[in-house]
Amino acid sequence: MEHLPVHALEVAFMIAGRDWRPFPADHPLLPVCAGTGRNCRENREKFGDCPSDKRGKHPVGGWGTMTASRPTEGMLNLWFGRELRNVGLACGPSGLLVLDEDTPDALSKLAESVGEKVPPTYRVRTSRGWHYYFDDSANEFGNSAGALEDWHIDVRGGKGSGGYVMAAGSVHWSGHVYEAEDAFAMPVPLPGWVKQLLRTPPKRKLDPNSAGAGTSSKSGDWNDDPRYGTADVLRAQYDRHLAAVSALAVAAGQRPNGGEFRHALYLAALDGWRLVDCDLLDKITMLRQVKQAVRDVWNADPNDDDRTIVYDEARTKANDSPWVVLDPDEPSDADALKAAYEREKAVEVRKERMRREVRAELDAENREPLRVLDVDGFLDAPSPDYLVPKMFYRDGLSVVFGPPGAAKSFLVLDVALCLAAGKQWREHQLGRGSVHYVMAEGQATNTLRTRAWLHHYEIEREALRGRFTVVPTPVILTEAGVRDYMQLVERDRPDMVVLDTKNLMFAGKESQGDDYGAMLRVLHRIRETAGGAAVILIDHSGLGDEGRTRGSNAQKGGVETEIRVSNDNGIRRAEVTRDKSGADGAQWLFRLVQVQGVARPVNVDPPAVCIALDKNEVWVGSNEPLRDDTCWNVLRDELPEQVGDLGGSVGDAACDLFRVLAYLNQEAPVGGMSFPTIFGHLKDAPREHSKTTARRALLMLKEIGVVAPGNTDQAFVLAAPYLKWRGTS
Repeated sequence: MEHLPVHALEVAFMIAGRDWRPFPADHPLLPVCAGTGRNCRENREKFGDCPSDKRGKHPVGGWGTMTASRPTEGMLNLWFGRELRNVGLACGPSGLLVLDEDTPDALSKLAESVGEKVPPTYRVRTSRGWHYYFDDSANEFGNSAGALEDWHIDVRGGKGSGGYVMAAGSVHWSGHVYEAEDAFAMPVPLPGWVKQLLRTPPKRKLDPNSAGAGTSSKSGDWNDDPRYGTADVLRAQYDRHLAAVSALAVAAGQRPNGGEFRHALYLAALDGWRLVDCDLLDKITMLRQVKQAVRDVWNADPNDDDRTIVYDEARTKANDSPWVVLDPDEPSDADALKAAYEREKAVEVRKERMRREVRAELDAENREPLRVLDVDGFLDAPSPDYLVPKMFYRDGLSVVFGPPGAAKSFLVLDVALCLAAGKQWREHQLGRGSVHYVMAEGQATNTLRTRAWLHHYEIEREALRGRFTVVPTPVILTEAGVRDYMQLVERDRPDMVVLDTKNLMFAGKESQGDDYGAMLRVLHRIRETAGGAAVILIDHSGLGDEGRTRGSNAQKGGVETEIRVSNDNGIRRAEVTRDKSGADGAQWLFRLVQVQGVARPVNVDPPAVCIALDKNEVWVGSNEPLRDDTCWNVLRDELPEQVGDLGGSVGDAACDLFRVLAYLNQEAPVGGMSFPTIFGHLKDAPREHSKTTARRALLMLKEIGVVAPGNTDQAFVLAAPYLKWRGTS
């Protein structure tokens, strides 16, 4: 590990914290390629290793399977914490499209040629240019470059099986280290002008002497196949390419080179998909023929690499450059071929316009009728009103989020029961209202908690009768999924609707803003049907970042309030991180106290209820005040401005990590401390920090120049300008 120029595990945790999907890849410093694909295995058998200029990019394991779900901390440690690895990034599951320049400033020059500019976005310096990252959550595009191909710009998208790139921190075979321009920048949405170019075929030369062939203007392109021809001509070409794959099994009496096989399989599959699209061959027959050709070569069924070629690369290219079937009796000169293509193109343009018109009409049907207000109507309209002051609006959407064990459900259940029973909550008189509580998980646990709440406050269950309705099954947050539940909402018209938790009700993909938009529209329908209810969605915190909700930022923009619940050494804190109509920062402190005397199974612990605390108790844990001689009593305002101003859960961890390095590392000012040692000290902090959050905090401090490497790659010290904070000169 001493040769590792970057910490792959840290990079992987950072990527996972963005809700992107990392996977392990070969590292060029390894003596032999660690890639597990067929090409790598064949190269090791035949040549002893993969070509040197191909090292550093081959996946170690089935990258499609590894990135199909969010990685756990254990998975990341297994993949990147044991062996030397580069970090691959799967574009599709990450909701990304990456443009890869083969020549410096190619994208900027392309943008200038069409009167556009490349927007500022997250980008990574490669050995020859930049990787430009864009948000393509809908996975609209695959790996086909379209007109960008003419500018030597490769594309890695998510359509089909998708593509991948090497993440910042990985090492190129040349020794270049991929480096992010701004490690904390966010990818911007894919610009419309780039989308248009991706949909535009590259420039081609028409060759009337090739039986209607349109040859590529780019030498060596795999797509140098006929695009116009009679049915017999097109079928014959497919047969030739299919036979070429099978022929590799006996060529020269040895197994084929990996690149040669990929090329041949790609051409056969490409022609096959085009025939399917032209209704000259059925899909099942074509796939069976291609599968048999692969068996002829390897004496085995197609593997993941083969399926990627057939279902992703060839399928995508076939969509972009379809064949046009000509009548044998029509002239076959260049003008006729061009005219046939233009007719086909015109048909597709008309179809696309019709699809847009249909979408526009459907949007218009669902659009709220246009209303116009004069000055009096505008100024006299109702203002936002709290159901629970500073927390939940009467006619609004709210999200309560936090990590597992933070007591999110305890808090919301406490508020809901107070409203239903007409009991004061904290210092606020809420009045009495009706509540719908959708318990998608933990209904039995909530039953015990509610019994404990009634017992603790000496309230009879009759106080909740007719006011507190429980739905013990998930309500899927789609138009179809809420249809039955909407009838109940319309009947009861509750004042509060609690959906616990989003994880079991959200039907979309958490990285896609469009799916969140659809969910928010459903939540607004629930709110409106109830006559202006407070709709509360309980959610988990982000993967690797407890300071934000999980998934797309579209959710944050669509709610009135967002409340983060955290656990600081047994002291629970609910803090408003967003209030659309008011000020952020309101907070409530509480502790969970077990209630004795509640009927329960013998082996079940006594249930707990929320007990309000005074703010002065915030740094009290286990009923013991912190010792005055610890570093944790150093206030945030006393820390360097660069550290104290860092926000969110990562900022909290960065402050505590700085305290560790500044005050607990006196005996080793030069050598530094390893991350495990630092994290061991963090466990004594008043706040709880996950290992993922702590790693992100350490990387953040390195990025802003507060932390520097120690005497080894695995040790860390304060940078020179900050040494005074631990009392050294």
